[in-house]
Amino acid sequence: MEYVIRHDGAVGEVAFRGRWTLFDAASFKPLLAEIDEARPRDWRLDVTRVEFIDSAGLGMLLIGRDTIARKGGTATLAGLGVGGQVGRALEGARFRDLFAFEA
Repeated sequence: MEYVIRHDGAVGEVAFRGRWTLFDAASFKPLLAEIDEARPRDWRLDVTRVEFIDSAGLGMLLIGRDTIARKGGTATLAGLGVGGQVGRALEGARFRDLFAFEA
């Protein structure tokens, strides 16, 4: 998993790409710390360019959502309508019920 983070506006954004698996847990921790310390409360998490996500990756998204919620913010998941394996995983995990979302 790779990501680009921006938090210079009212809403922070993380654009993810590549494969997102259990092996990415260590690289996810610094991202959580940056989200927690950054000024924006609300964040847009863009998974449009994620090619594959396993259950650990789904769990990391939930941890990110919880980190944002503890700051009083909202996590918006962008790219929920992506097709393929990622779309099926997100839909199967009912992420539409767990996140604010944009197509």
